[in-house]
Amino acid sequence: MTNISDGFLPQESTKQGGKVITTELISLTPVLRQKNLAEATRKNYATELLDTYSGFGAYYLKKYIRSTIKNANIKTEMYNIARCLPLLQKFIDSVSRIYASQPSRKFYIDGKVICKEEDRNRDSEKFLVNPRLYETLCELYNDKVINSIKQAEKNTNLLSTSIYKVITEGGKIRLLFIPNDTCQVNGDAEDNTKAKQISYIQNVENLIAGKASTFYKTENWTAYQKVFVDNFALNQKVSQSEPSENLASNEYEKLFDTRQAGDIFAPFVVFRSSGDYTDFWDIKDTDIIDFIKSINMSITELRYLEKFTSFSLKYGINLKLPENGVMDATGFLDLSIANNNVPGMDAGKNWDIGEFENRGRIDEIIRSIIFNVKMLYSLYDIPLDALVSTNSKASAESKQEDTKELYSTINAQRDIWQLNEQNLFRVMCAVHNRDNEYKIPKGVELMVDFDEKESVAKTQEEWLVEIQNNVRTYIDWLAELNPDLDRDELVRLFEENKSINSDKKEDSMELMGEEMTNEEDSNNNQQEDNGTNPSNQQPS
Repeated sequence: MTNISDGFLPQESTKQGGKVITTELISLTPVLRQKNLAEATRKNYATELLDTYSGFGAYYLKKYIRSTIKNANIKTEMYNIARCLPLLQKFIDSVSRIYASQPSRKFYIDGKVICKEEDRNRDSEKFLVNPRLYETLCELYNDKVINSIKQAEKNTNLLSTSIYKVITEGGKIRLLFIPNDTCQVNGDAEDNTKAKQISYIQNVENLIAGKASTFYKTENWTAYQKVFVDNFALNQKVSQSEPSENLASNEYEKLFDTRQAGDIFAPFVVFRSSGDYTDFWDIKDTDIIDFIKSINMSITELRYLEKFTSFSLKYGINLKLPENGVMDATGFLDLSIANNNVPGMDAGKNWDIGEFENRGRIDEIIRSIIFNVKMLYSLYDIPLDALVSTNSKASAESKQEDTKELYSTINAQRDIWQLNEQNLFRVMCAVHNRDNEYKIPKGVELMVDFDEKESVAKTQEEWLVEIQNNVRTYIDWLAELNPDLDRDELVRLFEENKSINSDKKEDSMELMGEEMTNEEDSNNNQQEDNGTNPSNQQPS
């Protein structure tokens, strides 16, 4: 007899009376991770990041002060003196170095490099001469596109994932950044890292009835169609166009036999900060962002401490002090007479003036802030002198090692940006074919060669040549060897070294003179012993 019970993971066993299949009951519940933010929360978080990076972080810092400080008086003062330094912008810009120098891009078709003109020194079998195709491909990367790609790296490191729309403007390709807080993505049912639909809004300036008006336009895209909705705020009219075909996605499919352009579809391209992601937005490093906010909070607390603990508090016993609290030398004399006492005489003195010292530990807080900034930058192998000075001497070898670690981190990002570049190139080709008569043929591929960052120190000869030609100074050389010293400290160090070297030079000259004298005496004595000293020889 066989007994079967419903369940999960069946296991067969034999018992008296027959075979029995037992199951282990397991309850599966959805995983609730902090990174899986609700849509409204995700948009608000993206808004805070973009505002703070753009220099409008004071609003969020003051909002944090209102929500965390309970004392009303302290809250008011902290709110008034709150200042938000651009630490987030500095940090993001520091880790975004892939496009510090532009990579070289080559275009291939059928395994051959596409070039503009023939060259007898090249192997003709490895190159395809096609001037028009070459110029068309190069024009895809015009100056505006290059600048947009540079900024795309920063936006992607800030947001983890960024979306750009490829358009044609004035006959040239352009990239438009779609802020993460203005768009919503409908993920694929089988793979939630890919988008099957994207909707976003954008503000549009328009003249209605002779008056300037701002309204927003909604765009709703899939790989197959698009819908534009114009919402007029002035007269509350809504005009909706009929769904139209997504021609950019059509062209993409002609070129690459698919409508899937990376994790989205043409005319959009998705840039990612890493190749490891579990959902479309893949929000990362929120703890780092919170840590940077806490540093700005510490700076605000330092300003509060400076304001209220930098001055002492005077007090009087049996005195009628001035209402304005100001006492000068003559005021003290008037005060003494007014209180029936002769200045300088303690007889009959029944009053006194004292002072409470108010010593805030400002230096300790400053050191704490620097320590926290240093710890943050060390996590990403960024030298601390990129932001603040620690007033500690660092050797040239130490600075060289810091730079090497930074470049190692930068070089590690080349793989993901190689993939981002491939996705961008394909979408740009599709948009170009949509908007131009001359079509880029199927089978064109892009190869991006990023310059590997290397830390190279100047040799002694190079420094001496630059100093002799007045290109650099000895102070500049010292700054290279001691990167954490300021200008005054470098000048002081230079004078100290100069003085020490001068003393050693004099000592060396004296020692050399003594050695030469001793050597002459020794030679004279030897000549006397041999009877060859001319001064001891008698004329014949």
